[in-house]
Amino acid sequence: MGKDLVAPSEDTPELRDSLSNVEAEQMVLGCVLLNNFTYDRVAQHLGPQDFSEGLHARIWGAIEELIGQGRTASPITLSTYFEADPAMADVGGTDYLARISAWATPSSTVTDYARLVRGLAVRRQLLEISDQVKGEALHATVDEDPDDLIDRAQESLDQILNRQTLRDSTTIGEAGAKAVRNAERAYQHKGELLGEPTHIKALDSYFGGFERSDLIIVAGRPGMGKSALALSIAKNMVEGTPAEGARAKTGVLFSLEMSDWQLAQRWLAISTGLDLQDIKRGRISEADYRRLAQAGHDMMGKGLHIDDTGGLNIRQLRARVRRLHRQHGGLDFIIVDYLQLLSGVAKGRETNRVQEVTGITTALKSIAKEFDVPLIALSQLSRAVENRADKRPVLADLRESGSIEQDADVVLFCFRAHYYLKLEGPPKDAGARNDWEAEIKKTEREAEVICAKWRSGPTGQMVLQFHPATTEFSDWAEQEREVV
Repeated sequence: MGKDLVAPSEDTPELRDSLSNVEAEQMVLGCVLLNNFTYDRVAQHLGPQDFSEGLHARIWGAIEELIGQGRTASPITLSTYFEADPAMADVGGTDYLARISAWATPSSTVTDYARLVRGLAVRRQLLEISDQVKGEALHATVDEDPDDLIDRAQESLDQILNRQTLRDSTTIGEAGAKAVRNAERAYQHKGELLGEPTHIKALDSYFGGFERSDLIIVAGRPGMGKSALALSIAKNMVEGTPAEGARAKTGVLFSLEMSDWQLAQRWLAISTGLDLQDIKRGRISEADYRRLAQAGHDMMGKGLHIDDTGGLNIRQLRARVRRLHRQHGGLDFIIVDYLQLLSGVAKGRETNRVQEVTGITTALKSIAKEFDVPLIALSQLSRAVENRADKRPVLADLRESGSIEQDADVVLFCFRAHYYLKLEGPPKDAGARNDWEAEIKKTEREAEVICAKWRSGPTGQMVLQFHPATTEFSDWAEQEREVV
């Protein structure tokens, strides 16, 4: 028999007042004033906003300021901050600082009191959020997107959660032990990938799989195949055979440009080998259609989720990642196509696009770390590429913000010489025309992936096979082409 449901207590001012403990706040302040070394044990978990009494909040703020300047925080050094403070006068003047120091218990108990102060603060903050959500729900306009209300509420909750999960720093010895364990794992699994495999051998042999928590930028000019490469990787990852006892891979592709069915159409072309343009125009036989239908059936149950919501901002993207993460017991990768179509959250007259992109790339890196997944973000390049004889991109071509390069762990450029050769057209000279035709034929299925930055290793270049008919990226067969 299940437990009886207990009706929640009525929300009253008395109940709200009970969500504070003045004595515990006094103990925390007194312990720190008595022994400044105890400050470091609680500072990362407490801020002025966690104290219910305004005076206590200001005292803690003054303590933070003094210790931050390398000075001693004591009743004497703090007294000058509060000589004209009316609330301090109400409790008997600055002697109050000496009294709470005298009341303080041994410093070993400071974390217990700090935990109590922080716990009550969280409960008060949750009440404030519930009041805010209630108010916004009641007064929202009819045309306001309800998802925006949910996202704002989630963001407020995240701010509490992030503070709750702050980690202490580690010593170099502890970090060294972790590095040795990782080296041991690599030693015991020689030849195996330690990161998330893309199942494109050229990429996997270079990177050892994409590392979790990495922000991987895949950049290029239009027509270079960024989206095609991202979809090829996503398809490979969710179709790869999982390790024994492991679940199948799950990921999400945020497509801010193409619709979900357009991506699915490309998937079908790759799966069947049918020309994408023939599929689009219905130039297929009955047998081809049966192959398409079977491939569509085989797509059922694959762990790739496509979100083609247009105009997403970074806060909404994070909220959608969180929902999928909870619904499916975790994600293995995230793809964003593409970065410049995202918008930031804070916009004002003082905010320009460069600042906005800086906030977006910083947030994407934060999402990769928070959910412990490789996050692949596609990015456009500036037109400067088109004005050079050598059209191969360089880091300076990253569009709108140096923060893309700064925040990225890996920067990959897609480059297809064939695209530019066709654009230039054949030369008038007969000999040169022959050379151009030979180069056109040679490069038709070549796609360079240039690693321009890798925080954990060297830069370099790979040449993958590009299938124009299906837009798939793959390895070359050994007899066709060696990877350089």
